[in-house]
Amino acid sequence: MFRTIRSLTELGLGAGTAVMLIACSFGSPIGLDTPGDLYEILNTAPYAQPYDSDRWTAFNDERLRVDHGYSCIAADRAASKRVLGVRVMEQAPIPENYDATVFMNGWNADYQSKDHHVMGLGGVIFNVRNIDGQLFWDAGGVLSDRKGDDAYEWCYNYDIVYWPTNSTQFDIRATHSDPSGKLLFVEGEIQDSFAVHTIRGTFTSPNQKVPRAALPAGMAMAYDHGDHHVAQLGFVLGDQSISGKTLSWESTAILKDKARRRRYQSAAAVSILSGRNIKVTKPAQVGVLSNDVYLPQPNGIDLEPRATASCGNVQLGGPLTVVRNYAITGLTSHYAIPMLTGFELSYSCSDQHVKYVGAKLKDWTYQPPVDGQTGTLYYQVETMLTDKDKIPGMNDQVEVSVLGINRLGQG
Repeated sequence: MFRTIRSLTELGLGAGTAVMLIACSFGSPIGLDTPGDLYEILNTAPYAQPYDSDRWTAFNDERLRVDHGYSCIAADRAASKRVLGVRVMEQAPIPENYDATVFMNGWNADYQSKDHHVMGLGGVIFNVRNIDGQLFWDAGGVLSDRKGDDAYEWCYNYDIVYWPTNSTQFDIRATHSDPSGKLLFVEGEIQDSFAVHTIRGTFTSPNQKVPRAALPAGMAMAYDHGDHHVAQLGFVLGDQSISGKTLSWESTAILKDKARRRRYQSAAAVSILSGRNIKVTKPAQVGVLSNDVYLPQPNGIDLEPRATASCGNVQLGGPLTVVRNYAITGLTSHYAIPMLTGFELSYSCSDQHVKYVGAKLKDWTYQPPVDGQTGTLYYQVETMLTDKDKIPGMNDQVEVSVLGINRLGQG
């Protein structure tokens, strides 16, 4: 069902992006009071070449095409007084008479040596632009403790959607973040770690095209003072609603250790798709593969603070990562693209150092409706949250929304 991973060297990969929220602790002069401040600090990240990358076509019916890929980069340190994170610049050729956009489908990071406290972590895609038939974007992230001097690796998965511009069957338009901070959203009020943050997002179209879909472009969280253990972290993009020419959603986030009070900050980023016959849906349940059978499982995540308990004398470690295969049935769209719009990770007991952390959609394929039969979307997700000993085990949840696109005049 899923492709075999292969090497890819023909992409012309160059440099890329940073991530968010911990500059103040390293003496950076850049504040984070506004989305514009956030963009400014994203743009400080040094560029790196990927040590591993690949890209392949997940769906193509010679009208609309979707490529799925990933890249991994490494950094000697996470932050200094002038820079934060690490980034890679990516590019993809756009066929003649086509346009394209890219969105993030998850990320993961790990300290290269030992495990450590965490102050901030996250990932983002930004600086998306179409230049002379090439789609360019920056993508990158951060995993850091208070000192910011530990080497780490960061990987992300992404999807590129290409659509024809000379066809009456499509009227899609993409809008991306920019240096003003548009489509970047910062939780302005610092709250307790036991509180779930609400990050309100909205976009109003400046023209007649109605915004239909907020695509995940990134998220980040950071403790407000110092670095700490992690007991639980999570992010959910939120359900989307349209009123006139305005698209709205409310993202939620949580970052906590076992302390009774711990303040943190959070942020989110999206891109927007406008046009007719585009819709984002979130199935109430999906099928998860177990012993060659897809068993029903709830799909939504309602973030709530988890109480921590002592691990006791028996500590059961888990695997380094968990990979699961899922299926969504009963789809009617000509095109259906999975978007990882939520994850929750927690240790099974107490709070711990972190070595590996993240959630990403690794691969997918879509069988569209045919001969009166509905379509099925298959996808694969990997999650991880471990210290260096993989003790204790991990609890995890993921949420996937479906970006559905229909050809105009055909349903």
